[in-house]
Amino acid sequence: MIMTKAAIREKAKWSYEDYAFLPAELRCEIIDQSLFMAPAPSFTHQNSSLNLTVLMRTFCKKTKIGTITIAPMDVVLSRENVVQPDILFVAKENFEIITEKAIKGIPDCVVEIISPGYMRYDRVKKMELYERFQIPEYWIVDPANQTVEIFTIVKKKYQLFSTAEVKGKVESKILKGFTANLKDIFKKDF
Repeated sequence: MIMTKAAIREKAKWSYEDYAFLPAELRCEIIDQSLFMAPAPSFTHQNSSLNLTVLMRTFCKKTKIGTITIAPMDVVLSRENVVQPDILFVAKENFEIITEKAIKGIPDCVVEIISPGYMRYDRVKKMELYERFQIPEYWIVDPANQTVEIFTIVKKKYQLFSTAEVKGKVESKILKGFTANLKDIFKKDF
């Protein structure tokens, strides 16, 4: 049974089981049993996401190192933590975490495309969560400032591995051999 809006507002603590009863049209995530809802992303957000997805997916198909998927795809880190990164990569040696309904476990790389008004959410809340669950690589893509930052786990903490602003390119540690020019990530077709 799908939850009503009133029931959603009243619920204080959330689990993956509760999350399954939310209306499909809501964009929601659970972090430490708290529900976070977001509006639909902007054109610029989706354009950057699509461009980077195509680059990463083309690389993965060529190298056969793993697979790329996009939101909305639930990533169940734990019963109390369910997120939907904009883009995620699962290495072929970890394909057992892929199910038809969700990624159940730790992906090898997650990408968040920052939307206006949600910068703190991606830069602090989600970064802390991804670090706690030791997701090996975390990309923060900021279309408004045309920056990309790639963080990797070093001694259980995220450290900046690669970054570029406006021009230049970034390099992934986890997707060995993958680089992306910022002009290709932020380009518009019109």
